[in-house]
Amino acid sequence: MRDHLWHRDPNLRLAAIRPQSGNEAAYPDGKIFDKWGGMEARSFATGESALLNIGTRIEDQVDWLQRYDPDYILIYPANIQAIAIHCERHQIRFPSLKQVHTMADLLRPEVRTVCREALGVPVVDIYSSAVIGYIALQCPESENLHIQSEYVFVEVLNGAGMPCKPGEVGQVVTTPLHNFAMPLIRYAVGDFAEVGSFSCGRTLPVLSQIMGRARSMVRLPNGDLFYVNFLHLVKGFEVIRQFQIVRTASEALEMKLVAKRNLNAEEEAGLTQILHECFRHPFTIFFTYHDEIPRSASGKFEDYKDETEPV
Repeated sequence: MRDHLWHRDPNLRLAAIRPQSGNEAAYPDGKIFDKWGGMEARSFATGESALLNIGTRIEDQVDWLQRYDPDYILIYPANIQAIAIHCERHQIRFPSLKQVHTMADLLRPEVRTVCREALGVPVVDIYSSAVIGYIALQCPESENLHIQSEYVFVEVLNGAGMPCKPGEVGQVVTTPLHNFAMPLIRYAVGDFAEVGSFSCGRTLPVLSQIMGRARSMVRLPNGDLFYVNFLHLVKGFEVIRQFQIVRTASEALEMKLVAKRNLNAEEEAGLTQILHECFRHPFTIFFTYHDEIPRSASGKFEDYKDETEPV
């Protein structure tokens, strides 16, 4: 309820594209509801909502959204990124759309950029976990995330296990306060986050950004293991809409790009230098260009994959 009341008019139309079992909410019709569903529908009046299975092809998702014409879209970040790229290429807009509402996966800066430029709307994010549920909501006045302290106790810890200060990045450790059936104490959700500071007058603790997953840990050829931050990797490369880095060999990385155009030699050289600094190692970098980078079966997206590590 807090998330909706902070960010949306509940009397308008909400479209959700989420994982569903079997043929539930299948294309072309999806499923229509007279309320938004869940706890909020029982607590206050809402407008109509619609649901579509996330396994639907991107072009069909776009067709469905054009026909339903929602005011808000609830969706995974990688999925709306693919939709926005498709809409940018085909000059498609959704006339009534006011906001994209993302959840369940890491929201990268490129997703905010392409939604703003291609769809003409902002993105509002939820930081959540399948195990914990809601952890933090985006502030109504900024892109900061407010921890929902009535529901979950969150610690952000450095490598020594000590609390991080504002501006520092550490591992997110959670203790849900209402999970009486299966209590979890200091559960590491597998994410890194940067601690923020209060600026809007609200007293809920602040995360300034979710940095990425623990699975982005990289082992260098010399054995060093460290976390690589990809959050602002392509800042300044406005033509890039999406990327994925694949370690194809001990000393080689492939950078897959979805871009408005291929990078020129100078741009590739500049990005290569950034990658060397980011990875702290002079990997051989190969650039490949793609119309799309596939999502996983769950609709989520991996920005880094290591094909040299055993599965």
